[in-house]
Amino acid sequence: MRSQAFDAGELPASSEHAGHGPLGRPLFLSPGPISTSVPVARDVHRLLSVAGTPDLAYREFTVVPPIRPAKNARLALLALVSFEREAGRTTIARGLIPAFARRGLRAVRTHAPPPEFPSRCDVLVVDEPGPPSAQVLAEADAVLVVVRPSLETARRAEAMLGQLRSYRRRAPRYLASRVDARTDVPALEAMRALLGPRLLATTIHEDPFLDDPGSQVQADFLSLARELRRRRR
Repeated sequence: MRSQAFDAGELPASSEHAGHGPLGRPLFLSPGPISTSVPVARDVHRLLSVAGTPDLAYREFTVVPPIRPAKNARLALLALVSFEREAGRTTIARGLIPAFARRGLRAVRTHAPPPEFPSRCDVLVVDEPGPPSAQVLAEADAVLVVVRPSLETARRAEAMLGQLRSYRRRAPRYLASRVDARTDVPALEAMRALLGPRLLATTIHEDPFLDDPGSQVQADFLSLARELRRRRR
């Protein structure tokens, strides 16, 4: 005779009387221990007591609510700029969009500041091709200078920014990009001595697996979004 197995709470479809198995035998549900780490809700305990199976094992499922942007979470206009070719500025700008979304922030990438801030947008990431314009620096709420790990590159960027007198809202911060952890530690330490806290703790590593969700660079994008969000508060 074939045996049938069913999960607790799932009864087989049958034309027999309720409370009996396929052959007219009484249907018994095997009780199981309830984990002490998960408390039994009062209404569930009352229901099981009325049914005569107070020790019936069960599992509660919860749905994680979607992340919602916090009140006043708007980061406004974030300008990513660089004074050198192939520093990774555009790659970082693209990677920040989904990274901000993971933080519950709606981000949009653009090449120039629009006349009006987009609706339903918390972060406007401006990725202007070439050296930064006076307009971008003047309108940005935060300026992030993307540089390769080099003290001379950081000094040159500081000098060029000093020639642009249009920005006075916030001091620019620096992000080391295309970092090789095996060889670039001395350069990062020298940059830290020059820039102090304006050099972000996050670095963007050189990683050939750019589109791999589990890659180091994807983790760097998430870390960058978290640090920018934390500093804005």
